[in-house]
Amino acid sequence: MKLSTILTTTTTISCEKKRAPAPRCNPCFGNCGTARTTCYTGCSTNRGICNTDCGTNRGICNTDCGTARTSCLAACPGNSAGPGHGCGNGCNTAYTTCTGDCTATYTGCTDGCDTDYSSCYGNCGPDCRNACSPANPNSARCRYCDASC
Repeated sequence: MKLSTILTTTTTISCEKKRAPAPRCNPCFGNCGTARTTCYTGCSTNRGICNTDCGTNRGICNTDCGTARTSCLAACPGNSAGPGHGCGNGCNTAYTTCTGDCTATYTGCTDGCDTDYSSCYGNCGPDCRNACSPANPNSARCRYCDASC
């Protein structure tokens, strides 16, 4: 059999350059501090997976914020109420693993003020009062803090 008779069909290959997808990066509701401009680069040093947990479903906040998380508390949108893990105005209803840094062991509850400050437990004190409302020391949150501590 001759080589010329083996393949007589020509195949055309399309080489269009595909556009890279836009980064999945909403501003995370202004979550992670004043320096945080995007989900990918703006969070604190240890937030390696910022892009996957910021947004409407911030259920894995603890995995990249860790015990030293300060900006994480005020970060998550949604309901922060919940027994044992109401992390101020930070954690949403799916945030059930917030124990070591948001409940009674979270010293001072800094950045953890809720509207009724019910998540601070017995750890208020000066840091807690300052965290409530530095601009308004007579706010309801600070009055609650004083009464509870």
